[in-house]
Amino acid sequence: MKKTILILLAGILAFSSCDLIKNIKDEVDELTSVSGDITTNTTWSKSVTVTGSIRVRATLVIEPGTVVKFNKDTYLSINAGGILKADGTSSSPIVFTSNELSPSAGDWRGIELESNANTGASSLSYCTIQYAGATSGYNTALYIDDNSMSVKNCTVKNCKGVGVTVDSKGEFVSFSGNTISDCEGYTLSVPANVIDQIAADNNLSGKGILINEENFTKKAVWQTFPIHYFANRIDITEDGELTLSPGTTIEFLEDGILFVGYTAPGKLTAIGTSEKPITFTSANTNKAAGDWRGVEFFKNAAKNSAIKYCNIQYAGAPTGYSANLYLCETSIAIDNCTISDGAGRGIFAYDSEFSSFASNTVKKCADYPLSIPADAVGIISADNVFEGKGVFINQEDVTKDATWQTLTIPYVAERIDIQNDATLTLSPGTTLSFREDGILFVGYGTPGGLVAVGTEEMPIVFTSALGNPYQGDWRGIEFFENVMPGTTLSHTKVLYGGRDTGYKANVYFYNTQQKASITDSEIAFSKKYGIYTNNCTPTLTNINYHDNGDQDLY
Repeated sequence: MKKTILILLAGILAFSSCDLIKNIKDEVDELTSVSGDITTNTTWSKSVTVTGSIRVRATLVIEPGTVVKFNKDTYLSINAGGILKADGTSSSPIVFTSNELSPSAGDWRGIELESNANTGASSLSYCTIQYAGATSGYNTALYIDDNSMSVKNCTVKNCKGVGVTVDSKGEFVSFSGNTISDCEGYTLSVPANVIDQIAADNNLSGKGILINEENFTKKAVWQTFPIHYFANRIDITEDGELTLSPGTTIEFLEDGILFVGYTAPGKLTAIGTSEKPITFTSANTNKAAGDWRGVEFFKNAAKNSAIKYCNIQYAGAPTGYSANLYLCETSIAIDNCTISDGAGRGIFAYDSEFSSFASNTVKKCADYPLSIPADAVGIISADNVFEGKGVFINQEDVTKDATWQTLTIPYVAERIDIQNDATLTLSPGTTLSFREDGILFVGYGTPGGLVAVGTEEMPIVFTSALGNPYQGDWRGIEFFENVMPGTTLSHTKVLYGGRDTGYKANVYFYNTQQKASITDSEIAFSKKYGIYTNNCTPTLTNINYHDNGDQDLY
C-alpha cells in the first residue's frame, strides 16, 4: 500500500514539473523581444515587444491573435525587397500598439512600407494600429511610399498625426472595410489618383481626406464619406475624367484651386441632387470671401463637363482670375448651382459659352455675379437668380440670333455690336445699362438687327450703368446702313446718352431708310440730342421726349 502511494506521488510530481516547464516556455514565447533587421523569413505569434526599430528585408508573417508592442519612437519598416503579411481574422485580430504603461497617441512611429519593398506583396487585414504617429517619423500610423499594399478590415485609431498616408506614386491594392478614428491629423492623406481606391464601405471619421498630390489622370468616381476632402490644388489633366458623387464636399486650403483641362484634356462631372449637393468651399474654420482661387475650366476641358446642384463658395482670391468659377475657351453645363460669397466675380466666362445655364443662384459676390461674352447670353434662362451689380458683357460681338431674357438685375456693357446677320431680341422688362462711353452698334459693319419690344407695364430700358446717372454718361444706340429690316424699339426707354465722343444723341440713325423704327417710347436725359437722323427718315411714332440738353429731334 505504501509503495502504491509513493508511485502515485512521484507521478503527480512528475506531471506538475512538466506542466510547470511548459507554462514557463509559453510565457517566454509570449514575451519575445525583437529589434534590428529581419533578413530571413520570420513568423511572429502571440506577443512580441519591439525594443528597437525593425527593418524587414525578407518576409515577415504575423499570425492571427498576435499582439505587437512598440517601445517609444520605434517603428516597423518594410524595405529592401521585404514583405509584411499581417492577416488576422475577425475573431483573432492582430494588434500593433504602444508598450507604455499609460499609452497615448504618438508613443511609437508606425508601420512604414518603403519604395524599395516588394511591390504590392504586403497586406494588412483584421489589424488594429493604435497610439502611433510619433513626430520623429512620418507622423502617421501607416505610411506607404511609392509602393502598394492591401489594407482590409483594419482599425487605425488614437494616432498623433495622420491615420494613413500614401505618398508620391503609392497606392492601395485594395482599401476596404477599414475604420479610422481619433487621429489628430487628417484621417487619410493620399494622391488624387488614389482616392477612387478608397471603398465606400470604409468607416472614416475625423478631420478629413487630404489630397497630397494634385494630378488626376484617370477615369474614376470619388465616393462620398461623412468627412470632407481637402486640397491645395487639383489638376484634372492627361485625359483624366473625374466624377464626384452627390453629397461630396471638397475644401480648399489657402489659395487652392481646381483646374480642369489646363494643359491637357480633362473632364469634370459634378452632378449632385437637391438633397445632396456637391460643395466646393474654403478649408478655413472662419470662412471668408477669397480664401481660395476657385474652379477653373480651360480650352482642354471636355465640352460635356457639367456642374449641377453644386455650391461654389468663398473663392475669388486675387491671385487667380478673381472668380468663384472661371471658364476660358470652353463650354460646359451649369444648372441648379449656387455661387456665393466671392471676393470677385461669381462666374467669369471668357471666349466661352454654356451648353446649358438654368436655375442657378449667384449672390454675395464683390464684383459682377456673371461676366460673359455677348454671344453666350442667349443660353441664360430667365429662372436664374442674380444679386449684385449686373450681368457684365465682357466681349461685345453679337454674331448669332439670340433672345436675352429678363433677369433680376440689369445687363451691363461697355460696347455691344450686333453684326454678321444676327438679330438680338430683348425680352420685355430687360434693362441694358452702359458704362462710361458705352455704345450699342446695330448694322455698323455687317448686317445686324435689334428687336426690343416691351410692354407698357414692362418697358425695355437702355440707360447709364453709373450709380448716379447723368446726361452724357454713355454714347447711345447707333443704327447704320446695314441695319436689318424689322429692327424696332417699342415701349422702350433710352436715357442718359448723348456723350460728346459720339454723335451726341441717345439714338442715332445713319442711312437706315425705313428699316428701323421707334414707337411708344421715352427718349430723355440726353446731353445734347434726343434722336439724331442722318440721311434717312426712320419711323418715329408716339415718342415722349424730355430733359434733353439741346434738341429732342435733329
